[in-house]
Amino acid sequence: MGDDRDRDWEIAKLDRTQSEHSGEVMRTILFAAAGGGIALILHQGGTLHWWRFVAVAWFAFAAALVFWSWDLQKQKASDRYQTFRTGGENKNKEETNRQKYFTRSLYFDRFAGLCIAVGATIELIYRSGAAACE
Repeated sequence: MGDDRDRDWEIAKLDRTQSEHSGEVMRTILFAAAGGGIALILHQGGTLHWWRFVAVAWFAFAAALVFWSWDLQKQKASDRYQTFRTGGENKNKEETNRQKYFTRSLYFDRFAGLCIAVGATIELIYRSGAAACE
């Protein structure tokens, strides 16, 4: 019976590790996309029309959301480590910490992706309108 519990514990740790790694990869891609969007718009030079400023603001907001999501995940990982370190004795504390984080970082990541899409759409609309005026 003890061997089954140890095996289940190892599977749970492996699953958590893989989930955290995939979250890190996704946040890296989202942060790079947000930074790339800002860089591409600002690299164009010339005057920063208000439409382009709005697009930059959406990209910057997305980058901030990704950072916030990463920080939230880091706090949860730290709390989990403390719980594992004490041998699970602080189960009530872990439940309190889980309630303290009013949402999962997954929602921040998804909203950041939406913000990147909105910023890219605004920039595409601006560019298609500017190209039509030429």
